[in-house]
Amino acid sequence: MLKSAPLRAARSAFRRLPEGAIGVVGTVAVGAVVLSSLSALHLFEIRVESAPELPPSPSPWLVERAAAKDDAACQLSLRVRDGGDDVDGARVSVQRLDRGAVAQRFDALTDAKGTHRVIDLQPGYYDVTVDVDGRALNGTPTFACDQAGKRAFFDVDVRAVDTVVSGVVSGRRRQPLPMATVAIWQEDNVRAGLSGVVRVRADGEGRWSARLAAGAYVAQVTATDHFEKRTTFTVNAGDTNVNVNLAFSPAVRGVVVDELGAPIADAVVAIGGAFDPRARAQSVSTDSNGRFSLPIVQGQDLSITARGNGRVARALLGIVENVDAFQQVRLVASAGRTVTGTVYQTNGDTLAFGAVHYRVKSLGLEGEAPTDAEGRFLLDGMPADQDVEVWAAGNASGAWGAQVATPQRSQLALTFIAPAY
Repeated sequence: MLKSAPLRAARSAFRRLPEGAIGVVGTVAVGAVVLSSLSALHLFEIRVESAPELPPSPSPWLVERAAAKDDAACQLSLRVRDGGDDVDGARVSVQRLDRGAVAQRFDALTDAKGTHRVIDLQPGYYDVTVDVDGRALNGTPTFACDQAGKRAFFDVDVRAVDTVVSGVVSGRRRQPLPMATVAIWQEDNVRAGLSGVVRVRADGEGRWSARLAAGAYVAQVTATDHFEKRTTFTVNAGDTNVNVNLAFSPAVRGVVVDELGAPIADAVVAIGGAFDPRARAQSVSTDSNGRFSLPIVQGQDLSITARGNGRVARALLGIVENVDAFQQVRLVASAGRTVTGTVYQTNGDTLAFGAVHYRVKSLGLEGEAPTDAEGRFLLDGMPADQDVEVWAAGNASGAWGAQVATPQRSQLALTFIAPAY
């Protein structure tokens, strides 16, 4: 508790210091619908309010509590230093990862004290890149926003180096890939300069560069419609050139929303009518913003189905000729039918806390659902006009022992036969 008048005055003066600019919010999103919905939420906008009392700070340097819109959201505070001096105007990039891919990006500059604070962070994992002219890139260990109100404080040290790593990212027919992303890190046993993963974006001609201290590095390069590629390189006394060519991999991209336009997270999105009948259907789950990406091939007669939150959506997209025509697919999911049933053992008792597998073969949809204490299961959001195959997980006969819920029959009774080992 601050008791003396000088200390109270100093603390009051500190409270009146303006917040650092929150930076430009950049979002990797599919389609104008997702972009507009993010904009409407006014994410990461600071609300300035006076606080009568500040909680103790776990930071080694004094950090005032930010006036956040959501006290339960996470906060990330940084201080950038060069040889013990605070760095004013250091470029800071904070990226939220969703299943390894960059889902959101925030760019900002540090203030005169070398600090910057990002507030109202939603759950996820965050990488930070700090870029200062004439200094080696550095960052922080990946920050996990995995509990309400979590706060993190990082000191990031930068140092002057002369060595520059540069290269070009190219794709099909060796054409440059604009806006490719190069993620760079060091393995723990050879860590010499980087504290975490730093990310560099290529320019409109696929060129990228970064100042790095001498040492061994790993780079993972990603670009739209191409397979990602990992490579290693070593920085010595001179400049280093790292060119990367990515294999072409076109994809259909889009977003799954409900009837009101709200994104549906963790929906299963599958491609039906496999191009190769012998191949298993491709499927993915949507991210937290309802977005998905699935690989496709030229000449494929493309149909996709999405199932999640008790809803289902289907789209017949036609023959794949121009990949650009499949980059902003919007699937509006509505309530589907419900398939229910019970799993019994061979002695007539129910199978408590087990699981069942389901499959809609023509649409490429498949997944798993649990059974409760009475052996009952429920599959909602199933297509109303399709057969749904269901069988007990671990059943000796596997899918051969499935029962079929037809459009006219939605209640099943399954028998679990334990495998004989």
